Parts: sequence; structure tokens; C-alpha cells
Amino acid sequence: MPATLQIQAAATADVAAPAQFGSTAAELAGLSFAWSFGDGGVSQAPKPSYRFARAGDYVVRLRVSNEYGESREASWPVSVQHQAPVLGLDCSGPGSSAWCWQAGGNAAQAMQFVDAQTAWRVGDAGDIFKSVDGGLSWTRQPSGVDADLYALQFLDTQQGFVLGQPGTLLWTADGGSSWQRRAAPLPQENPQLVLRALDAQRLLLLDRYSFWVSENAGLDWQRVERRPDAVGPAGTVWTEEHGRVYRARSLGRQPELVLTLAHEDYMFQYAAQLLVLDEQQILVNAVGERYDINQGWMRKNMLWRSRDGGQSWQKIVPSGIVSPAWLWEWLKFERFSASDDVMIASHNGTPYISRDGGARWAAMRDEISCCRYGEDLLALQGQGLLFRRFGEVWLSPDWGVSWQAAQHPPGRKVAWLELQSLGPQRYLLRDNDGQFFLSSDGAQSWQRLAGSASDRSEAAPALSFADAQHGLRLSAGGELWATGDGGRTWQLRRSDLTAGTVQLQMLSTAAVWMIAGDGKLQRSADGGASWAQMLSASSDWVRVEFADSQLGWAMAAPLRPRFVATQDGGANWSALAVPAGTQALRQLDALHWWALGEGGLLAESLDAGKTWTRRSSGTAECLHQLVASDAQTLWAVGDAGVVLKSDDGGRQWRKLSLSTDLPALRDIFFLDAQQGWIVGARGTVLATRDGGKSWVAQRSGTRQLLGSIRFADARLGWITGTMGTVLATGTGGK
Repeated sequence: MPATLQIQAAATADVAAPAQFGSTAAELAGLSFAWSFGDGGVSQAPKPSYRFARAGDYVVRLRVSNEYGESREASWPVSVQHQAPVLGLDCSGPGSSAWCWQAGGNAAQAMQFVDAQTAWRVGDAGDIFKSVDGGLSWTRQPSGVDADLYALQFLDTQQGFVLGQPGTLLWTADGGSSWQRRAAPLPQENPQLVLRALDAQRLLLLDRYSFWVSENAGLDWQRVERRPDAVGPAGTVWTEEHGRVYRARSLGRQPELVLTLAHEDYMFQYAAQLLVLDEQQILVNAVGERYDINQGWMRKNMLWRSRDGGQSWQKIVPSGIVSPAWLWEWLKFERFSASDDVMIASHNGTPYISRDGGARWAAMRDEISCCRYGEDLLALQGQGLLFRRFGEVWLSPDWGVSWQAAQHPPGRKVAWLELQSLGPQRYLLRDNDGQFFLSSDGAQSWQRLAGSASDRSEAAPALSFADAQHGLRLSAGGELWATGDGGRTWQLRRSDLTAGTVQLQMLSTAAVWMIAGDGKLQRSADGGASWAQMLSASSDWVRVEFADSQLGWAMAAPLRPRFVATQDGGANWSALAVPAGTQALRQLDALHWWALGEGGLLAESLDAGKTWTRRSSGTAECLHQLVASDAQTLWAVGDAGVVLKSDDGGRQWRKLSLSTDLPALRDIFFLDAQQGWIVGARGTVLATRDGGKSWVAQRSGTRQLLGSIRFADARLGWITGTMGTVLATGTGGK
């Protein structure tokens, strides 16, 4: 018998795999072992392997005895997680902990490939992700902020800057392992800025009218009251004002006049474009106008080019292009080269090319030009060009000599917001929905790297689980999805449902209730494979909720709401007379019901809704949800962070002071008398493990409005919210 007994085991386990246990007495002979695992399971093995059936916190106890009647006892706490459904997902905590995206995701705003394998992306709610396998997988990096991030620039695989709102600037020198915040001197209401990092020390931040300069990686800033039109790679700043071009070699300070736009008797009020190829090659593009007494206003497109950094200029009169009828119909340049004098531009929707430095121009192939409007020409890396025409996209690798039609990513035609060339045949595409796609075969096929492929409606999806594995998700876009592995993977069941506000509840793996965007109340008896419409005379239902397989209610027409209830599983429904302002019901049992809603309404019925007694809530805020954590303890949440509690079954209510800045709260859920969660606006998640004596904020990883939360056990839970948000946790949100 050992002098002391200690259990040897990990402090955490998971329901997906057996946990291994041992002790300091395991190798000794002549002993008997009695294990109790805290969930009803026992073992007599010296070193048992035990799989917990449910997640939770358990105390494992061991009693060791010998033949002389001596014994020793020891205990060991084990926290059992349920992480299999979230492993490998995008989570707000390390090691697939806290809350993880099962669908949707924060909007990705920018992405940069530093080389073929290394890439970063940034997005809303402080998201920074890194990929080291060409975008196939992404790892969250600790940004330390929850601001929306919308721009990034990496100088190499180690050094990079990230810009966000409001005035958030981050810097890393170790490949994103850690991020330092720079105090950018920007007002809170400042619009989105443009970030330009010349090197690890010299930065420019540009707004519409001016810019800021830093020469020590953002520690100190100086404002320059003139916004640059172009910046050279070495930091020379070029600006144009009223037909005069200025050059400032000291990051915009001390500008000097280097060119006055003039040609014959034309007036040049401003330059249409100022392009910088490098520190020596500069191109100015402008439209001049003059008035002729016989011909009226006449306009001419002119070019000025410098090959020596602005010391001298060559004036070019382009031919082969129709003179602009208006000042805004100028030649729009996309690219010019230093070696072979190739210039690429568009005019009135037609792409043009010049091979003699801009003197003579010719339209590119006729088959990609048809219309004056709705077209766009973009220059890509090297000699690459992209031409867009009313949803069709063409690519050229050789200055427009040959063209190939590009294919859209699968599923639908996306709006090509931005296309980057990453090398031969490799393209990075961003669409208007915030999705990023990668092609390695010249835009003939695409792989989605980031962003949500699901519905991005302001309306929240509906999500319901019958148990820890089987669930259904109904998007606001009208798609019904099913999962059999806790939400790790989803299979599309239907895509023909009407888009709009949706409701869904699974009572079992077979019994399901649904309201799609058409407002029809439907029931399925086979897990969602087939559906039957209930209450067929109405199609304006917006909410349905069942307390159990028999007891439920539904709400129609939210502007002038009416309620019905059933006590036989939906076979029969009866109209309810509810207090004015009622927005929701809670059926605690067959007779005990609550109504809640506008103006802090709380009303109790003890006769299944026949009569109602108002209770004083102590608030005028709208209440959204009410639950019971035990027979006497009731909770309600509502707008402006209101949390109400009753300890006497609802006769008296008191308002809790959880925080002074809580937003609207939309849902509250108690798994048992001790464990509960609250969700609401701005990505708010609160949790208690002591019956509501204390509430702790959990990091959701989003700032969307979260409207619903449910748990299958003490660790596995789900949240839904606006913009297609579906979050899951296998650690109770911790």
C-alpha cells in the first residue's frame, strides 16, 4: 500500500475518445481498485480506459484496498469537452475552444499572398488569419482587437501592417505570431483610409484630402495637407492641382512644381490621371478644352511623359482615338511599360493599346468590345489584362494579343470586385459578397478560400438540433441543410424554399416544425424529407415554438399579431387572447404560461391562456425571452441589456445590474439550475455556472446580432445570428 495515493490522468477529456486513468498504486501487487467516474460509471481495473457519455465537469474517485483491510482514497477533477463537431473550424479561442463558425463567418475584407504558399487575410471583428499552404487552411492570429480590419500590406513573410476602423493600425515583425498596436492619430469618424507601406519604417495613410506620414513604423505621425495622386516606390509623392504637377521627394513635404499642363490654346484645369511606374517613369494624362466660335467647345486628350523623374517631359498627342465629347470621357490608363513603350487604356468602354509610347492607338479585338457602358479594363501583373462586360470576363496574358473567356466560380455568376494576378495562370478573386477564390489554371476553375458561401441576409438563419448529432439549418435564403455530426458538415436538403424570415424547431430526429419565407406553417414527420402545411388558410406565420412534443404556440402577422396554441402536437389549434403588446409566449407546462413583449410586458396565465395576470417587470424595455432554470426561478431578457429574475415563480421580479453598457439581449437558455447563457446584439455572449450569481462575458468572435442559443450538453452548443451566422462550441463557450 503506498503511503499516499494520487490519480494520474489528464485534467481534460472529450466524449469522442476514452480517457486513460492510472495511479501511484497501479503497478503494485495484491491491491484491489474501485473507480467511480462521477457519471455513474465504475471500474475495478488498475489502469482503466473510460469514455464519458456526456460532457461536463466530473470528480473521479479511486479507493485502493489490500488484503489486510487497509485502504487509501484519492480524487481528480476532469473537465469533459465535446469538441468533435468543431475541430478544425475557425474558433475565437485556441485549440478549437470558445465559439467557432459552423456557417457564415465574419466578412473577409482583404487578402494578400506574399509568395505561393504564404497568405494573410483580414476581416470584421478583428479577424486576422494566416495560411502557409497556399490558402487551403487558415490559422487565426491573435490581433488583440475587435475592430473591423479592412486593409493589409506585408513587406515579406515576417513584416506587415494591418489597418482597420476606427483608426486601428497593427504591426507585426514575426510573421503574425504577435501584433503591436500603433496609435494612428486619426479621428474616430474618419472614413476608410488607404495604407501604403514603403518599407518597415516609412508609412503613408491617405484620406480624401490629405495624408499622414510616419518614418518610425507608425509610432509618430505628421500630417501633410495635400493628398497625393501617386507615390513612387522610394517615397516620392506626386500631386496635381489646377493643371500643375508637383513633386515632393521627402514623403510629400516641400513640394516643387515640375510641370504645367499646356498645349496650344487648350485649358487644362486638372489631370485626369497621374501614373508612376517607378521613380523615373511618370505619365500624366489630361483633357484640355477650348471654345471655338464656330464649333463650340472642343476637347483634346493629351499625355506628358517623363523618363528622368520629372526633370524633363515629352508631350504626346494621341491619335487613333475619337476626341472626347465631355471632360470625363478621357483616356483611362491602366498600364504603361518602360522597356517597349506599350500603353494600355480604355476609352468609352473600348480597350486600346499603343506600342509607340502613346502616339498611335488601336482598339483591341472586336469580339470583346460591344458597348459604351458596363465595361471595365484592368491591368494585371506583367502583361496580363482583364476585360469585363456585363457579367462576362475575358483575360489576356500578352497585352491583348490573345484573349480567353474566364469561368465564374461554381454556383452562380459573381461580381468580380477585384482580381489579382499571383503569377502565371494564378489569380485571386474577390467578389461583392466578400468571398475570395483562387485559380491555378488561368481562371478556368476556382477554389473558395474565405468568405461565406451561405446567405448573407440581415435575417438570421434558423437552427435546431434533436440531439448532439442530428440537426437542421434553414437559411434566410431558403436553403434547408442537414447534419448528422453535430454541425461539422452539412448536406443540402432543399433549395427551393422562399427566402425571408425563417423559423425551425426539431422535437426529435423525425418531428420538425418550420416556417419559411412564404409564411406557411409546415410540419415534417420524417426529419425534413417531406412536409405538410398546417393551418392552410393562413400564410403569414412568423414564429412557432414547442415546449414538448404536444405543447406549442405560433404567432402570425407581427404588425397586428395573433396567437394560436396546440396541446395535441399540432393536430388542433385554438386562438388565444393575449395582452396587448405580446411578442412571445413561454409555456412552462400544460397550464402555466407567460406572455412577454413591448413596454416590459410580463403576464402570467395559470389556465392555458384563458385568463392573464400582469406582473410588474420594473422596466419599459421590450422583453424577448423568458425561461425557468428551476421550479421557482425564472429569467427574462430584453432590450437595453435588461436581465430580470424572479425567485418566487414569477410573482415578483427584480432587475439585475450585470453591466452598464450591455446591448439588446435576445435569448436566454439554462441547461440546468446552474448553467446558463445569454446572447444579444454586438456579438454578446454571457455565461453563468453558479445559477446566475455571476455572469462572465465569452468571446464570440463576431459583432453580429445573436438571436438564439441552445445547448445539447454542458459543452456542446449553438448560436444563430444575422448575416448567416452559425456558431458552435465544444467547450461551453470557454
